[in-house]
Amino acid sequence: MKHVFILLLLSTTQFLFSQNYQAYKRAQVFNSRVETDSINLFNRATEVARLAEYPGGEIELQAKLKKLMQYPQMEFDNHITGTVMIRALIDSMGTVADVKPINQTSKGLEREAMRLVKNLVFVPAFTVTDKPVSSYFVVPVKFELPAKK
Repeated sequence: MKHVFILLLLSTTQFLFSQNYQAYKRAQVFNSRVETDSINLFNRATEVARLAEYPGGEIELQAKLKKLMQYPQMEFDNHITGTVMIRALIDSMGTVADVKPINQTSKGLEREAMRLVKNLVFVPAFTVTDKPVSSYFVVPVKFELPAKK
């Protein structure tokens, strides 16, 4: 009886140890992946020396948007105003590859803001080695009703 108890105790201990060891190894693999990913993200982030920008800066960007803007009729009639934040993917050539609204406003304002931003051309982001790369750029599109006289 004593031998059976000892064998049972040893096998249970071995089983628990093997389970803990496997969990430990899985944790090590997971942690090494997390560390590697964070290092890669850090290296990618420091690789970009100059971010994408609009030629002429923010003032020129807002002037161009205001000039090309066609206020949606439904929003105009209902006096709906606001700022639509658009996230634009600027490719390595400086053209807008993809747009998506970040905040929620009316659908008409969002559609018009996306249309406006799709037609813009930017100076692309550059790496430390002066290679153009794709990057994201957030464009605020302000919808304001004209002042009544």
